[in-house]
Amino acid sequence: MAGITLTDAQRTTVDSIAQAYRSQMPPFTPGQPPDSAAQAKRMEVMGKQNDAIRKVLTPDQQKIFDKNVEDMRANTGRPRP
Repeated sequence: MAGITLTDAQRTTVDSIAQAYRSQMPPFTPGQPPDSAAQAKRMEVMGKQNDAIRKVLTPDQQKIFDKNVEDMRANTGRPRP
């Protein structure tokens, strides 16, 4: 949500969406890469969550959100500082 200022109503809705999809995520053990099935499920759930969040945003916010998602995908697998 970097660069996006949400209204109170949007924030409440986005928080509810995130909580609902968080419960659908497969378990994750830090330090261990997920197996391919868990990774596929995680990507599926994240895609659905992003679609649901995107519907709450204004067209201008959607452009920023789409760029943020694109940047996250581009940085997946890169080492973090």
